Amino acid sequence: MSVLTIAWYTVIRTVRDYKSLFIMLVLPLILIIILGTALDSQFGVEDIDQSKVIYVNNDKSEISEEFTKLIKGENSSEIKSLLKIKDLDDLDAAKDLLKKGKTDFVIEIGKDYSTNVMNGKKSSINIFVKDEKSIGISTLQNIVNSFNSVGNTNVAVNGIANINHENFLNEEPISTKGTMPSAMDYYAVTMLVLIIMYGGLYAIYGFSEDYIEAMRNRLLSTPVSLWKHFMGKIFGVIFTIFLQIVTIIIFTKFIFNVNWGSKPIDLTLIAFTLATFSVALGMLITMIIKNKNQAVITLQVLIPIMTFASGGYAKLNFDSELISNIIFFIPSKLGQTAFFNLIYGDYSNQIFSSIGVIWIMICLMSIASVLFGRRKLV
Repeated sequence: MSVLTIAWYTVIRTVRDYKSLFIMLVLPLILIIILGTALDSQFGVEDIDQSKVIYVNNDKSEISEEFTKLIKGENSSEIKSLLKIKDLDDLDAAKDLLKKGKTDFVIEIGKDYSTNVMNGKKSSINIFVKDEKSIGISTLQNIVNSFNSVGNTNVAVNGIANINHENFLNEEPISTKGTMPSAMDYYAVTMLVLIIMYGGLYAIYGFSEDYIEAMRNRLLSTPVSLWKHFMGKIFGVIFTIFLQIVTIIIFTKFIFNVNWGSKPIDLTLIAFTLATFSVALGMLITMIIKNKNQAVITLQVLIPIMTFASGGYAKLNFDSELISNIIFFIPSKLGQTAFFNLIYGDYSNQIFSSIGVIWIMICLMSIASVLFGRRKLV
């Protein structure tokens, strides 16, 4: 009960700091309005150019012929308007044309594709792409995945779509029809992640006051153990940040008409994970620096850098695979990836892998905080 009591009074005390509460709630809303309005034109897709595709079918059997009909749009005028197909028998020649920029994509079906499918073996339809930023890659992958999932033959479900290009595509594509985020949707997510990270300031102020400054001596004279107070403080700060997250989501959903998806439980899990991370980050910085003002400055410098690198202010594209992989593991980027995949892609593997990485970071930071602050907690 003492832990819950401490958590409750932590929430009450934080909420009564009206100035900080006002900033934490109003700042992201202002940023969403400004960025969402100013950059709205960059998020619309008014017209999608027809993609040039070289099709190499070395299989020539019934299953691959069904895919040929699909990719050439024989039963779909929409697919036909999006893709311009050219047949070629030589894969190396097709790749050479791709390298020279004379085609946008190469689709290849190996000669054993149908045989492997009929025998229940893994088989693949390969897509080669030079420019991973092309919108057409989403169209192609969706077509291939549709064929493999609900194709004209039941055995086609054993197939998988392999995307092959110079820079590996780390994030699942978002459908280009009906689920593309507007500028307001995009910045609602990125600014929410931004303000969640700033929630670490609550942890810095709280833990600095109780475990580094004069309040610690008073705590030592109370009958409540420091560990119970420590856990109550953590729960209280996390719950405070979580309440602010819920407030921002509800406000933006009904006032700004932001799309937050249709899975509130998963959305809650992501929000709680990020709230916990921000507290762990603030706690770690506090225990390492052991100075409130310097810890605040450190966090205030770190968060804008993380937000910028993760595309929070503007979408960034890097040609270097190494840089892209490093940025993918920035906490702000992991949070954005989880939100976007839940709302627009519903790719569970990306959602839970992002959350899993964040929880690993939380555990490591918590252990480090205890090690750095052990002399303050005894």
